[in-house]
Amino acid sequence: MVRKLYSHRELIFSFVKRSLLSRYRGSFLGLLWSFINPLFMLLIYTITFSFLFKIRPTSGGDIPYTIFLFTGMVPWIAFSEGLSFSTGVILANVNLVKKTVFPLEVLPVVATLTGFIHSLFALIILLGGILLMTHTLHWTLLLLPVVMIPQLIFTAGLCWLLASLGVFIRDMLQIIGLVLTGWMFMTPIMYPVELIPGRYRWIWTINPMYGVVEGYRDLLLHGASPHWKMLLLVTSAGVIFAILGYLWFMKTKKAFAEVV
Repeated sequence: MVRKLYSHRELIFSFVKRSLLSRYRGSFLGLLWSFINPLFMLLIYTITFSFLFKIRPTSGGDIPYTIFLFTGMVPWIAFSEGLSFSTGVILANVNLVKKTVFPLEVLPVVATLTGFIHSLFALIILLGGILLMTHTLHWTLLLLPVVMIPQLIFTAGLCWLLASLGVFIRDMLQIIGLVLTGWMFMTPIMYPVELIPGRYRWIWTINPMYGVVEGYRDLLLHGASPHWKMLLLVTSAGVIFAILGYLWFMKTKKAFAEVV
């Protein structure tokens, strides 16, 4: 799987570039919207939660709630955009389905990377916000790839699965929208996990996105190393889902041409 994807790396990067540029094609500001959108979100969060409601997280010391919330949103943007994009990625490229020489398995990877790159724009805005509000950036941000790589593997596995299901079940985009809404509230993005009663907290800890979000906060906000056991869980889940998702996609893609 890895060898095959690596051999198609130039094709993948070409499709990712095309996907990023096509999103804002014809607009006056173009790719700048990728910076403007998260910047606007950060400003709205700051005005609403910090100045109007004066909400602060129950943990985190002097960290503003705006930064606490936005740090959790950055990996979620990558995850949710990747999954949403992947559900229709095959149907959006019907012309490629009947070309037997085209490796369709790269399209869910394109969805994964496109969502991830969009989150990098938000990450740049976040780092600027952290520096502006807390006047410090921890050196541990250099360890972000340690969390990002398992995040990408886990997302890619689900994207392979959803890309295949999206061909056979045309309601997948609506279904995944509902699932992601529930999943977001089951991930400690808008609240610290300490608010969850201890006897129920294990339900949150088996959620791989919990480990990702907490890993971002540990590295960016607390200047601490990520919880390695939690990161091991994310990595293990990512590898399992990547293998199963890829195998499922490769087995079912033979039927795509008949369905589309």
